[in-house]
Amino acid sequence: MKKVLMALMAVALVVVFASVATAEKSVVSIVQCTNKADLKLLAEDFHFNDDVAHEQTKEYHEATGDYPHVIWSEASERVWYKYVKDAIEKAGGLNVKRGDTVLIKPNFVLSAYPMIWMGFGDDNSLQGAFADPRVALAVAKMAAEKGAGRIIIAECPALGDAWATYRNYGLEWVQKRYHDNGIKYELIDLCDNWEMMPGLGLGSKEYPIPKILKEVDCFVPICAFKTHEYAGVTLALKNIGIGIPSARAIGMCKFGLPHQHVAEVNVDVNYISQKLCPNQMHIIDAVYAGTWVPAAPYFPSGMIMASTDPVAVDAIGTAVMNHNPRNIGTTRLAAKHGLGKMEYDEIKVVGVPLEEAIIQDFPRHPYKARLWPWTPTMYGQVSNWDQFYRHELYGVPDYPRW
Repeated sequence: MKKVLMALMAVALVVVFASVATAEKSVVSIVQCTNKADLKLLAEDFHFNDDVAHEQTKEYHEATGDYPHVIWSEASERVWYKYVKDAIEKAGGLNVKRGDTVLIKPNFVLSAYPMIWMGFGDDNSLQGAFADPRVALAVAKMAAEKGAGRIIIAECPALGDAWATYRNYGLEWVQKRYHDNGIKYELIDLCDNWEMMPGLGLGSKEYPIPKILKEVDCFVPICAFKTHEYAGVTLALKNIGIGIPSARAIGMCKFGLPHQHVAEVNVDVNYISQKLCPNQMHIIDAVYAGTWVPAAPYFPSGMIMASTDPVAVDAIGTAVMNHNPRNIGTTRLAAKHGLGKMEYDEIKVVGVPLEEAIIQDFPRHPYKARLWPWTPTMYGQVSNWDQFYRHELYGVPDYPRW
């Protein structure tokens, strides 16, 4: 009898430890649109209408208030809301209580005309190079449904003015309609009203961080889905690390940040943001995917990913790109400093299984940066960031899962 009791206790302990281990895993959701009608609204119902910039007179602008901006249908907003909500709920839900202040930070990079000048000249390139504004609108609607007291959409673009991005990318265009429907969001320039704050001291001693983060109850950053010449990938961690320091203090293109230590900068700034507002939900808009290279083609994948853990969602997003997450300096350094989990057995993927989500032929990034003398430091002392994770032709590298 004693042996039976001991065996039962051992089984019970195994169950308890297994459940604890499962509970400690970071959850990353992957949702993918496979419905052709929905995908058409997600990926094609998006057009930058700059006719007014070329065709109309000053008197026309004064009379109508019209200006160059992205246009889309309300039907597309409903489809975006459906898939964004699904991704967020699968990742644990939006942790917003009645009266909370919610800050939504889309990655807009630049306003439209600098983007077009750089070579991102068609609608698909624009939609792939930055986070689709309809993701921010979907999150704003979810926050309003939960009774948020204040909803803010804010960005600090690398070049140009935040207000130009709000106008060009439609958030000002639809603001009154959303307000009339009870979804009252503010637009603010995240580059304004900042103060120097210390991080971990990895890349710099202090960073110019928006003061608004001190007032926020829930922070929802939204990034695009791209490879990047400086950082390997530009996903959730970089959206914060390079995205929120004020360009008023560090200059346009954020060149005042030590880009030769971009991984360290990303980790420092993410540490600050988590300290100021630990309640975060990170969203990767992967409906379009590609490389941060002018004139490079972007292609529709139809995916959206979400997680409260930016390190985990970056690791999974990197694997979906068919890259090895261990070769991304920012991800490794962030995990080392406790900002999240990056190893496969520490992460629970819900929704579309990772093996089904991997894009086998994700385009390789150009190799020009490999010739720069500071490249090994820039990549967080990690080389080979574009090594295949899994590939039909190249097989599986000699590491377990990753």
